[in-house]
Amino acid sequence: SPLVIQIPASLVVTAAAFRKFMLKNRLDEVVEGLLVGVNVRRIEELQQPAAQIQEVIRSSYLPDEVYHRILEGCLEMGYGATVVWPVTMPSELFHYSGERQRSPCLEAVGPEEIMDAIRSWWASLFESTAILYRELNGQSHRDARITLAAQRTPDTGSTESV
Repeated sequence: SPLVIQIPASLVVTAAAFRKFMLKNRLDEVVEGLLVGVNVRRIEELQQPAAQIQEVIRSSYLPDEVYHRILEGCLEMGYGATVVWPVTMPSELFHYSGERQRSPCLEAVGPEEIMDAIRSWWASLFESTAILYRELNGQSHRDARITLAAQRTPDTGSTESV
C-alpha cells in the first residue's frame, strides 16, 4: 500500500447549517412535542420518541440555502465515494452512543446520499442516549450542535507505492 496519500477535496457543514435546518422545519417544536409526558430519565421510555424524532429529521427537507451550498460543495469535490463524519463530536454522542463509536463515519456516493448521511448525523443527536445525556446534564435539546465534514475517499488503486 502507498506510504502517502494526498487527501482529496472536502466540505464542512457547520452547526449553523444544522440550526437553520432545525428552525426552518420547526423541528425544535417537534422534539419538544414528542418528549412531552415522557420520563426522559428512563431510557426505556425514550426509545420510541427518540426513534420518531430521528425519522422526522431524516425525512425533513434541507432549506434551499443549505441544500444549494452542500450541492455546490459536492460539485467542487467531484463525484465518487465519500465519507461523512463529525468534525466535532458532541459529548452526548461520544460518551453514550455505542453505535457512533463503532461507526465514526457514514459512506455516501453522490450529492443525495451525502445529504442523507448529513441528516443521519443530525438525527443521531436525538438518539435516546443523547437525549438522556442532555437531560442528566441540564442541557437544552435546542443547544445540540454538530459540525460535519464530507470528504472524497482517495482512490488508492491509482496511487503508486514509493
